[in-house]
Amino acid sequence: MSSIHPLSMASPYIRIAHDFHTEENMRIGPTRIVDHALHYFKEGDGVYTVGNRPTTIKAGSLFLIRPGVPFSFSASPGTRFHMYNLHFDLIEQEDSAAITFPYPKQGEPQRVPLPCCLPDEQEMPVSGLPSSVPLVETATYEQLFFRILQRFGQPNTIALLQSKSAMLELLALLLRQTENQHASSTSDGTYETHLSHAVAFIQSRLHEPISLDDIAKAAQMSKSYLLKCFRNIYRLSPIKFVMKQRIERAKCELLYTSKPIKTIAGETGFDSIHSFYHTFQREVGTSPGAYRALAHSTALQQEEPE
Repeated sequence: MSSIHPLSMASPYIRIAHDFHTEENMRIGPTRIVDHALHYFKEGDGVYTVGNRPTTIKAGSLFLIRPGVPFSFSASPGTRFHMYNLHFDLIEQEDSAAITFPYPKQGEPQRVPLPCCLPDEQEMPVSGLPSSVPLVETATYEQLFFRILQRFGQPNTIALLQSKSAMLELLALLLRQTENQHASSTSDGTYETHLSHAVAFIQSRLHEPISLDDIAKAAQMSKSYLLKCFRNIYRLSPIKFVMKQRIERAKCELLYTSKPIKTIAGETGFDSIHSFYHTFQREVGTSPGAYRALAHSTALQQEEPE
């Protein structure tokens, strides 16, 4: 009988949601926190160390830090980071609201016991989340982060529930991608490597036409094997995966920029505004303009005092 994953019991308390640019040559730690953190690097490069394992930071890198685990990171000389920063308790505790700053100050009482912790890949080899998360769907992650950020700190029940829901979706995304990575690995690791090349190619060219031949060439796989891999791991064909990523990127642009819809259509690889409208309506259930208006209307309502 399979055991219940700890995420199935999650009711997250979000402590910090922050979109920020660091100073040049930023360095943090070694230090520890009393909650979980997700550090997503939108831009920049450097080195991130969890415990005693260093990992290279590049655009799109994501790191999961657990309570009490030592970590540090630093930017490469002369560079800075653009980061999306989340701190949270997996399950809301009696002291969650009282802990406003997750870095314990010297001489102050520690948080004892530390809150419920997400299992890692050693505790749960198939479905534990590693400290360096193999993030594939960066556009989806960014959209979920901004859903949380948009509602963070709003003093009403609807916004609280919406932010919890988005946080759970984000954690489910990470778990699904980690399980997919595990399922895709083989004895020599080539399956996973080729797929990562395919996805990186797609993510970097969403503004351009992308064919199945293009993806297969980037992955160095036959088209038939590429189709089999994508359907096994992502439950989508490569072309459907491309379309999903285009729509997720378009959602982010509609929500968090004031770009004209025609511009967004071009930047997400649609050859005409009519094709964009038709596809967006089919995939999302509403038009791009209505999606943008609804999101902005919701945000304004949440800013009004109760």
